[in-house]
Amino acid sequence: MPKALSALACSEGLSKFASSAFCKEISEISYEQKSDLEKSILWCLDNNVDQISLLGFSGLRDDHNLSALQTLKIYSKDIRLTLYSNFSKIICIKEKMVFKSTPGQTVSIVTSEKSTNLSTHGLKYALKDKKLDHITQGLSNIAIGNQFSVEASKWVWVFQNYTS
Repeated sequence: MPKALSALACSEGLSKFASSAFCKEISEISYEQKSDLEKSILWCLDNNVDQISLLGFSGLRDDHNLSALQTLKIYSKDIRLTLYSNFSKIICIKEKMVFKSTPGQTVSIVTSEKSTNLSTHGLKYALKDKKLDHITQGLSNIAIGNQFSVEASKWVWVFQNYTS
């Protein structure tokens, strides 16, 4: 039976909150060329976890943030990953997906490859099988209702900025 893991990680910034009540099992994973995030995802895959919410993986550095986004792309075909940053909820998809939203919420869709066909519904600037060739073409759209959908022919990151 698949399991969902709501939060995964005790990064350096969160380690002061880790205690024996929260950290019951320590596993050594020997993937020297993998990041801690990748090792965590691989552990979840090995243990039949099918969904992970990731918190605190920006590393407070741009290179760590970019690495976390690339990791979302690499592993999203195997497991549902949602990354929560300081500013937004981020999911990487290559399919049609419906998202819950708040009217007025800023939504950006960033393509990872040229010639990505994209269709949206429920956003102020609707796209219908629009070919995106640059990452800036899907930035700063606006949700017009309580949900929107995105359908992409290639991998895209969907950023839902938090509302105040």
